[in-house]
Amino acid sequence: MARSARPARPEIDKLADMAFGVSRDRILNDAGEKRNQVLHQVRLTGNSAGFVPALVKWAAERVRQMVLAHADAYVEAFSLHNMPSDALAETDLRTTAQQITAGTISSICGDLDLNNRRTGQQKSVPVGYVNRQISSAMNSSLQEGLLRLKRQEIMARNARKSDPAATSVNPTTPNVGIEECQVTGLMHSIEKWRQTAAPNGGKLTQKEVCGALGLDRRAYSAAKRGKPRGTDHYARISKFAKDRGVI
Repeated sequence: MARSARPARPEIDKLADMAFGVSRDRILNDAGEKRNQVLHQVRLTGNSAGFVPALVKWAAERVRQMVLAHADAYVEAFSLHNMPSDALAETDLRTTAQQITAGTISSICGDLDLNNRRTGQQKSVPVGYVNRQISSAMNSSLQEGLLRLKRQEIMARNARKSDPAATSVNPTTPNVGIEECQVTGLMHSIEKWRQTAAPNGGKLTQKEVCGALGLDRRAYSAAKRGKPRGTDHYARISKFAKDRGVI
């Protein structure tokens, strides 16, 4: 019996993004309430020196929850599709973790500066301390998240090996599904990368990326659909992604 077609890589990303979106909204809502409780406790003690550590600790926990929620979203998406996690998911998790961390550090420093101005204090914002604490939380949660992805990958591969139906191949089916899935996944990652890949941190145009890849717009669009127009396009796209740290 022919096995069912492998799901396109973007389907897994879409499901993971949806699951993470739900978790993110819940975490942000809960975190807002927790932040108010933490700062209220600091005010009750009358210890103004406790404001910074309390706020940073709260933020570090939020970063940890967000990073692990993103990892769990990928674990769920791959598991539901009976597919092992891959390097693209790990790269996306790292990128997301860094974005969450950078945004949190910026937000906390802004909160501290605003608090100083409201209270008339002349204290400098302890950027180094905030950076170290938040980054430490990101690094530890990122390693835990990557471990969860690796466990899912191993379990999924072992399950496929133990299920003859999952590894059987239909001789009438062209042997192109895997490469199409890989190309689609690479192009999805490149599309996410180009949103912030400009020298100023802005967005590169598709025309600029096409030029760097040596593809015209039609070939680029075809590759995004997992249908590279040339036999060398997968190798070219893969090299482009590796050279720029996309994967």
